[in-house]
Amino acid sequence: MIFVDQRKILMIECEWKKEGRVQINPDGQVYPCCYLCNPHYRFLLGFKSNLTHKEHKDEHTQHIWDEYNDNKEKFNINNRSLEEILNDKWFTETLPKSWESEDTALVQCIEHCTVDKKDE
Repeated sequence: MIFVDQRKILMIECEWKKEGRVQINPDGQVYPCCYLCNPHYRFLLGFKSNLTHKEHKDEHTQHIWDEYNDNKEKFNINNRSLEEILNDKWFTETLPKSWESEDTALVQCIEHCTVDKKDE
């Protein structure tokens, strides 16, 4: 469970992961989805990007992007197989573990992949 309000139990369920989809850029860079790819790509090009939308989230989420950037070459289809990339710790642990709390989840995950589990 990620967070609760008065009427809902909200969780992050990655829609792309559930459908077995990923984003592969023309340069071979692999991302879990377009929602993470687009702002990250703009950030790397030097544009101001909405990687986080709240100041307090920076300290809780920056390690996710730092780990991705530190291993960027490993997450490129020109350097490793897609299977190796998707089985990497960043894809299997770092990102999914961040979904456990609203404070640690990336803003894109909250905005695009939050579901109400109370209705199920």
